[in-house]
Amino acid sequence: MGHTHLPEMRRGDGGDTTYVNLGAWAEEDSAEGDAPLLPATRTHLVVEEVDGLPVAALYRWVADHGPARFVSVPPAPIED
Repeated sequence: MGHTHLPEMRRGDGGDTTYVNLGAWAEEDSAEGDAPLLPATRTHLVVEEVDGLPVAALYRWVADHGPARFVSVPPAPIED
């Protein structure tokens, strides 16, 4: 599952699995070796039943709001 502690949700190569990295809830969990500390994403996975099927969504905790939907943004392509 990697060790980035960055929240991400994406389909697996075969299309029948979903990869979920929940991110970090503590700043000390966000560092990679000598990298600077990143703010904790405070993300969590919510699985609900919709029409008899499980549906998963990634949420982040916002201190003054509560849970808010988290959307992964793919990295921008490198331009030549």
